[in-house]
Amino acid sequence: PRFPPPARRAVVGSVTDVLIPASGASIEARVYRPVTDPTGTLLWVHGGGWVTGSIETADAIARALCARCGLSVVSTSYRLAPEDPFPHGLDDVRSATEWMLTNRAQLGGASAPALVGGDSAGGNLAAVVAREFGREAITGQVLVYPVVALDQPQNAFPSRVANGSGFYVEWADVAWAIEKYVPAAERGDHRVSPLNADAAGSPAAVIAVAGFDPLRDE
Repeated sequence: PRFPPPARRAVVGSVTDVLIPASGASIEARVYRPVTDPTGTLLWVHGGGWVTGSIETADAIARALCARCGLSVVSTSYRLAPEDPFPHGLDDVRSATEWMLTNRAQLGGASAPALVGGDSAGGNLAAVVAREFGREAITGQVLVYPVVALDQPQNAFPSRVANGSGFYVEWADVAWAIEKYVPAAERGDHRVSPLNADAAGSPAAVIAVAGFDPLRDE
């Protein structure tokens, strides 16, 4: 199975489903609070190539981050491609970030760290909003094998070739997801490919990669 069964997931203090206001709709999110007093707040953005994934598929990692780091975790959904391509998902994550910051005092403490993070496509969206809000608002980023160079061909990074097939995620899968998310003409935009952005003013980042992932080198 791709995800650990509920009985094996980390124990947290409480789990609450919420609706976050956004332009034209509401965003489903899930707030995890630790057993002890929280050390800060993390907005978590799920992966899935901008096409799949949900707060349900992110449940195991959100619980683990909450329990092991002592953080209140806001796991957010966002509109998915191809029905809602760029920039709709990004707009939703931006709204979720604003909501987290507005409710920071109740979530993890007004003076405690406020972080954004995500895995794969979620890491892409988290990196973009972290730069937009800047280090004055966001304490840090937690990026897990993020996709950051959508405008580059497969041979731009050795891992895309060496790990491009035969492993859990293949480059063909990533390329398919990119095609569904954003047209080729827009892929150089730093809101799509954050590797093209000036990093000045961006919050500090923890970046975790997987050894046999085509995304490793970017």
